Amino acid sequence: AAPALALTLTRGPLIAAGAVALLLLLLRARTRWLTVAGVAIGLIVLIAEWGVISSTHLYKSRFSNTSDVQIRVVIDRISTKLAEQKPVLGWGYGSFDTVKQNVNFDPEPFTRSDVLQYTSHNTFLTVLAETGGAGLLILILPWVLLARRSLGGAGRRGPYQWAFVATIAMLGVWLISAGTFDVRFFSLASALPFLAAGLMRRLELDRQSTV
Repeated sequence: AAPALALTLTRGPLIAAGAVALLLLLLRARTRWLTVAGVAIGLIVLIAEWGVISSTHLYKSRFSNTSDVQIRVVIDRISTKLAEQKPVLGWGYGSFDTVKQNVNFDPEPFTRSDVLQYTSHNTFLTVLAETGGAGLLILILPWVLLARRSLGGAGRRGPYQWAFVATIAMLGVWLISAGTFDVRFFSLASALPFLAAGLMRRLELDRQSTV
């Protein structure tokens, strides 16, 4: 995924991949202190070169542009209000961009028309608004159950440990990323958590068969 992240510079997945990778390195005894030292050196370089970094076109166009983040926060509030009105079964699949027009909300510091030009940027809030708590539960319950079983495998030394760690990390990156954009626009990405969950189940069955 590194080439895709470098080419698109999509902030949500970059943060997700960085956070999960950093957590894995900190949890592993062999790499913990090396990671701490690397982070410290990185922070020193960042502070020392901040003037140069903050003046680049990349920083100004991507990382310091907070207006699109603020407008997504307003959209998230709209999603929450929609979910509060129909919490069990929601407004219906694919209805978000239609029903959002009827919600009363505070658009500050933007105008209402500016906000309504945006669609959802949070997969879970979209599912919650469109299909209610029932739909969200059906979506995430299999991942939760399978990931819970796999946590033990990730902590046990053996031939399957790396695979358990990899599938949990895969699911973790997807969960964080999906909270920053709506995966209904990326059909292939929607398959990743189910692939991870399926691999977790297979690994657990294989591990049990060898015990």
